Amino acid sequence: MGVIGVDSPHGTDKLPSYEGKDPFFQEEPWCVYCHSRPAAGLRCCSGCHTAWYCNQTCQKAHYVSGHKEICLLVAQDVKRVKKYAAPLRKMRVNDVLEDYFETQVGDFGQCPKTQMYLAARHALMDTYETAASEVKIQEVYEKALFHALAVLRLDAEDGIETRYVAPFILLNLHPDDDAFDFIRYWMKVSGQETTEEFWVRLQSEEGEWTYPREKDCRFLNIYQEVPAANEHNVPLAFLMAILIIKLRIVATYDATCRSIDLAFQTTGGRRIHMIQNAVKDIFLGDRVKIIENQRQQVE
Repeated sequence: MGVIGVDSPHGTDKLPSYEGKDPFFQEEPWCVYCHSRPAAGLRCCSGCHTAWYCNQTCQKAHYVSGHKEICLLVAQDVKRVKKYAAPLRKMRVNDVLEDYFETQVGDFGQCPKTQMYLAARHALMDTYETAASEVKIQEVYEKALFHALAVLRLDAEDGIETRYVAPFILLNLHPDDDAFDFIRYWMKVSGQETTEEFWVRLQSEEGEWTYPREKDCRFLNIYQEVPAANEHNVPLAFLMAILIIKLRIVATYDATCRSIDLAFQTTGGRRIHMIQNAVKDIFLGDRVKIIENQRQQVE
């Protein structure tokens, strides 16, 4: 929930809300050099497709100031993925040509011939995540997530541990429920996937989300959801991601309370000071108990 900034009695024009999220995150592309969105539109870097510019001047300036390295790396990684994918589409099995991307979905991790491809695809995901962290644009984070989900679809056992990176990509995109659902799923995985999970994977498209989705699951306690889990056997990456989720919940609540309190310190707010608690109740309702529970989980 976003919190609208309010007039501050301390002289600043606006008090920005804080939800534990990157304030520079852009849902739509902008010029990554001058941060403008010209009416004429933006031009996307043809080398990496991870940066946008308002004109050639900004593009050249950004390239020499640091974009060159990541641009060349993306192009290199894309080329490597295509290189290792090509032979897998025409594998000869018992004198019959077989496309592993159709016949071996979920089993790539068990085949020696697919290991170079999986490593290259994972590296491309990492490179896109690095590029996204530099430009802060949603579409680039989505590219990283697409490749993470693609790797996990092909390798059900996730031998190269892509699952430990995916939650942080999701957190940068802000669907915290999806991040929690993803972590909960992998913490519950034991042995081979079920028949239902197998068919969901087999019928899915490349890069498609195939995990459970539960609204507001981010408020749940992971140790209650996965009784076998404890502080000693939960992967550190998952613990860090869950901590970020819980801190965001608390930060959003605290920002909401502070915004309401500051609103009542304004001239108009003082006139209705007597109903301050009622207004808080309207905005926050039963969330107080929920937030206290989140604080306990953080501790």
